[in-house]
Amino acid sequence: MKFKLQIFTQDNVEGNYVGRHYRFAVVDSDKSKSYPSNFICMLPSQISVDQKKNNVFSKMFGDQCEEQAKTLLTQPDKVQFMRKTFPAKANKTV
Repeated sequence: MKFKLQIFTQDNVEGNYVGRHYRFAVVDSDKSKSYPSNFICMLPSQISVDQKKNNVFSKMFGDQCEEQAKTLLTQPDKVQFMRKTFPAKANKTV
């Protein structure tokens, strides 16, 4: 398996406000070259080997989860960015 991190930025535009959200997906580039068919799991926002293994990432990498997360986050050849922009939600009146 060849793990990489695919980072999605999502801009939510409402009036003069732009909110940016980031999602970090762990993908296997050996499985497929395109998302979502190469999706493995989401990178959790908090990672600790001391915590119970209550997320897919920790269950997959076990005691090596912190080291694997650092590798994915710090090696540029393992990161791919994708950007999505969503327009403001239409106000519906009932």
